[in-house]
Parts: sequence; structure tokens; C-alpha cells
Amino acid sequence: MTITYNQLEEKLEREDVASCYLFVGEEDFLKQKAVKRLSSLLSGRKIIINRENEKELDNILSQSQLFGRRLVLIEDASSFCPENKASLLEYIKNQESSTIILLEKERNPKLEKNVAQNGDVVTFPRLKGKGLILWAKGLFQREGREIDDQALDALLDIVGDDTALLAVEIEKLICFSKEKERVVEDDVTISSSRGSWQDSFKLFELIKRGDKNAINLCLQLIEDGMSESHILFFLASKMRKERAGAEVFKLLADTDLSLKSQPKVSYTPIILSLILKIMRKR
Repeated sequence: MTITYNQLEEKLEREDVASCYLFVGEEDFLKQKAVKRLSSLLSGRKIIINRENEKELDNILSQSQLFGRRLVLIEDASSFCPENKASLLEYIKNQESSTIILLEKERNPKLEKNVAQNGDVVTFPRLKGKGLILWAKGLFQREGREIDDQALDALLDIVGDDTALLAVEIEKLICFSKEKERVVEDDVTISSSRGSWQDSFKLFELIKRGDKNAINLCLQLIEDGMSESHILFFLASKMRKERAGAEVFKLLADTDLSLKSQPKVSYTPIILSLILKIMRKR
């Protein structure tokens, strides 16, 4: 059957996992979120098939899995040779040991028909307009919060319509307005950085490379008006994507976070300490 991303989320909440999925559309961030959710529900290992290892397709699909179903992630099957396309379509009809996810951007009626008969075709159109607004409000609602229309308009003006960046900014807003049930425009203004997202990503890339220029850039960003809380939250968010959760929490725990005893909170020494610890770990 053909379903939307929201319908997929509802099914996964019930742990209703299909044997095959076709993710089609341009919203790559939501596709990857769905892949992670499916991966967490399955006990088997995740295998990625793309152009580089396409020749191993038959061997991978024929392997049995003793402990849980495998998650086979196939990137752009439209580029496969005719023989492998045929093998894939045949396997979709008679799966035994895998849950398959096909990631496609272009519509393929034949592929969609085969998957719909044996699993779920999930559409991921680019979020914009009302769809983007409903999705953003949904992120707040899942945490028991609300955001008023003026605040959401302000947030979209600052961040734009990139869902990955919006998700990070919304997570930050929820974190820093945790005592409030309703987020208003002032909350957005206070928590959102006056610096650019590009500078934030550049900072993290310097840290990843162990480049000591990260310290100078961090201080420059703070001097130019980027909020310290934004930098700290951004680093923690990026670390969660780069490292195992336990390692992230240990780094944070080892960093001086005793803010309550300070009459006037300053995140700068905490941020610099965290950056140095990350760089030393590399």
C-alpha cells in the first residue's frame, strides 16, 4: 500500500513493520529518521547495498539470518544492471530473512506496484507551506508543548525550511523553554543564534579534524553575537550523530557543568573545555 510519512510513524509506534519499503521523494532527512527508527525495531544487522557493492546483491539477499531480521538498505536501485533489478523484484515477492528499504528519488511505477503488493510505499515530498508547519508543530506536540503561530513564523524566518536544521533548532527550543507549555516569539528570539548555521558547521568540522583554529572561531562566534547556549547545544547534537551515546554523556559529565552555583551563568569556559576534550579524544 502507499502511505505518508506520518502514517508510517503511526505504524512504527505500534511496531507494525512491513517486509519491504520503498521510500520515494526529496525529503532525505525524514527518510533517514525512518531508517533509524526501523533499525531500532529490528534485532538483526543493517546492510547497505549501493553501486559499489551491487555485484554482491544475490549473495546478500540469499543469506539466512538466525538472530532477528536483517535490515537491507538499497540506495538508488534505478542504477542497477537489468539482471540485479530483476533479482530484486523477485526477492521482494518472496522475502524470508530481511526487511528491505529502497531509497529512491524518482518515481518508478513498476517498482512501486511490486512493493505496494508486498509492503509499503512511503512518500516523502519536500515539506513546505502548510505541510512544513504541521510537521514542525508535531515535534513540539510530541514533547507535550505548543508553539504559537507568530513564534513559528519567526523560527522559519531565522532557520528556513531545511528540516534537518529545523529539527535541531526545535529540539533546542524545547530544551531551553522546558518550564513553559507554550513557546512564544520571545523564546525563539532569545534561544536562536544571531550567527549563521554555516559558521556552526564549520566550527564542528574544525573540531572533528583536531584543528586548533576551532578555539579562535568559537570565541569569534561568541563575540559576533552567537549565543553560547546555541553553540553548546549544537555541539551536543552533532556529537550524538558522530559518537555512541555513552561516549557523548561521559564527555559531558567530565566537563565542568556546575552552573547552578554560579551567580551569573557563562557557558564560554564550558564550551571551550568541551571542545578541548573532544579534540583530545580524536
